[in-house]
Order: sequence, then structure tokens, then C-alpha cells
Amino acid sequence: MFFVTWQDQRGGLADIYAARVGQEGNVLDPAGIPISTLPDHQLEPAASYDGENFLVSWGDLASSDLFGARVDGDGIVLDAAGIPISSAAGEQAAPDIAFDGENYLVVWEDTRGGQSDIYGARVSREGTVLDPDGFLISMSGAPAAAAPAAAD
Repeated sequence: MFFVTWQDQRGGLADIYAARVGQEGNVLDPAGIPISTLPDHQLEPAASYDGENFLVSWGDLASSDLFGARVDGDGIVLDAAGIPISSAAGEQAAPDIAFDGENYLVVWEDTRGGQSDIYGARVSREGTVLDPDGFLISMSGAPAAAAPAAAD
């Protein structure tokens, strides 16, 4: 099965939706699965799979923080209120996710230091953020480091 996430403005503001796609290309959730429909915009989703559940992460425009939610193989959102992955000062945005067989690694752009750097945090299969303050991966040394990508 494949899993697709996107920003969707069907309600006027950008929300996060997903759909499962079968091996034959059949869309299992044609209306989409609402992952986050909080007030204001939720942006730039990313997802990864641990063999049982998906973890979706996104940036929230209102708080400038990074959130996540697990979704099971049946398309049920396990963390309806969202998991706060990073609520550091500044803005956290543009996440990407990988899974190493034990934990997820969420990486993102982070402006807590006054410029855009790359930070990361590990998230367990159970949805526990193992690095609540995140950890610095790359300091840009310039006005901006952008668009991190992670791979398993």
C-alpha cells in the first residue's frame, strides 16, 4: 500500500489530508483522510511508514510549530489532537521523515537561532517525541538552510 499526504484548502484554509493507495493504483480513500483541520493553515506535510502505522508531520502557521500524527493501516488517525514535535522559539517548517526500523526521524527547517537551520527529533512508534528540544543537524552559516530530506 502507498500513502499520500497533501495540503487541502477545501475548507478555505490549508489542512492536512492523506489517502491510501492500493498496489494496483486504486485509491482507498477517495475523499481523503483528514489528518489536521485545526484553525489557520497547516502546511507542507511529510510521511513515513514503520510497517504498521504511518507518521505524518506538518508545520502549523498559527503557532509556527511542528506537529505529527500517526495513522494506522486502516486509515484511522491515532493522534487526533496532534503530537507536538517541536514548539521551540522561531518557526519550524518543511518537515521530512524517515524510519530506521525502531524510531522515526523528523527533520525540519528551524529559525530558533535567528536564521534557518536544520533540526531533527526522533519519534517512537508509540508517538513519543524522544528529543523534545530537537537537535541541531546543520547550522546554515548563511541566511537560510532549507528543504531538508531524510531517507530510511
